[in-house]
Amino acid sequence: MTIKKQEYFVESGNRYHFDWKLKGYSQVDTNQDAWYYGHWANPFKFRLIGYVEGDVSIQTAPNKEEFIDLMRSTAKWFKDNDDELKIDCLLNEKTEQAWKDLGLADLLH
Repeated sequence: MTIKKQEYFVESGNRYHFDWKLKGYSQVDTNQDAWYYGHWANPFKFRLIGYVEGDVSIQTAPNKEEFIDLMRSTAKWFKDNDDELKIDCLLNEKTEQAWKDLGLADLLH
């Protein structure tokens, strides 16, 4: 199977809309985060969302193995580009455990 990808544009948007509206998501922090740039991931829905200057990208993996690959390849991309990806579970123990169960504890803050 393949990762399903949706893309759209938000006119006059900002990342804070996603910060406030997304439930069950962890913030995917990088050094580039700003009002016009951010990422979020959901370890239950196997989904990664990116917001960059109005462009929204939603990637949904069909299973946990492909989601793990997606998160690992995303972390590698940031590392290869002199940045670091760290997942912030927002003090949610259930979400933190889900990341650990996926074998991605090393990406947590």
